[in-house]
Amino acid sequence: MQIKTFEAVSFKDAVKAVKLEFGNDAVILSTREKPVEGRPNVKTVEVTAGAANGIRNLAGASSSGNQGASSAVNQVRLDAAFERMEKKIEGLESRLPSSRRIENLEGSVHDLKLLLLEVLREGNSGAEQSLHPAAAEVIRMLRHTGIEETLLSKLSSTIGKLPVPKAEAQSTPETYYRDQSIRWMLKQISISPRWETLSGGQSVHCLVGPPGSGKSTLLCKLAAQFSQREKRKVLIVSYDAVRLAASEQLRVYAKVLDIRFAAIQEAADLHEVLQKNSDCGLALVDTTGRPVKQVQILEDLQILKSQSPGIEFHLVLSAAEKASVLDSAVRMYSNLGVRSLAFNKLDESWQFSDAFNIAAKWSVPLSFFGTGPEIPEDVERASRERVIEQIFGLSRS
Repeated sequence: MQIKTFEAVSFKDAVKAVKLEFGNDAVILSTREKPVEGRPNVKTVEVTAGAANGIRNLAGASSSGNQGASSAVNQVRLDAAFERMEKKIEGLESRLPSSRRIENLEGSVHDLKLLLLEVLREGNSGAEQSLHPAAAEVIRMLRHTGIEETLLSKLSSTIGKLPVPKAEAQSTPETYYRDQSIRWMLKQISISPRWETLSGGQSVHCLVGPPGSGKSTLLCKLAAQFSQREKRKVLIVSYDAVRLAASEQLRVYAKVLDIRFAAIQEAADLHEVLQKNSDCGLALVDTTGRPVKQVQILEDLQILKSQSPGIEFHLVLSAAEKASVLDSAVRMYSNLGVRSLAFNKLDESWQFSDAFNIAAKWSVPLSFFGTGPEIPEDVERASRERVIEQIFGLSRS
């Protein structure tokens, strides 16, 4: 009897290879998932099959012929069931939207967004005509700095209801409306609490975000500040099964900074690492950068969350990135329950308007600002005043 083992990336591909070798009457004897060497997160399907005639001949030659025939029949029925399942899978796959259709949909959404912004802009223009000239000038200045139209519309409505400053007032109308706008904008954003060490326990903070946002560098800056300046016992954990050199880079940083380090390949490994380093009151977890269009690759982070209930996720964004990418990143990671936003690479942009827009739109507190490449100097605690003074040009430092 001819029996052969086939290996493929999916059961569907393995079945196709079986049929190509033995025809539609082939009998599947066994199936199993097989991990790929060196890549524990990737598995292939291994199928063992044989020709139907060979199976029947083998069954007839056996002393327990009836049992062998019955087994062969069961295998044939099982094969038929797999074939029906395969057809159902093919039917489901045919209903999935293609990448081209998704791109067309994204393009349509983008066009609708532009149309809505244009309508808002025209509406604001009409509303601004009814504002005091000094108030309208503040709105125009904020639009020039990059504040979103939806937020400008709310601000226009707020300051439009204010009493007109009297001529004998101590401050000029320009100063009056600017100050009122600053007060309103300060109320739109919040700041996250300090990352305090739990009494008798561990405080675990996980940095997530798109590729290139500077998570690893920011983590090293924070670890150095917590360890050297605040004298806290810190553990750095690298969870990156994609970039081979990422863990080694963090390991070198940790050694230079004299901070404890651990690397994990699976989300389930974090709990054991935290237990082994229970004397470290603060654990900082670095993760792989995930493209904003691949929501399914957040599954392991959901596992991380479920197995470490006390873990807090902080989204790191690059201030040099496009506003649309920042918005998509917040939408993608929101399912994790993001506790704060950290804006990095502000030295490459110095535009705090995106930080204000994202924080105000999504109502997520700000935590840290990365302002340069130096470790640990170029990181600071976020503050509402820092954002507003940069938008209004009150501080050039």
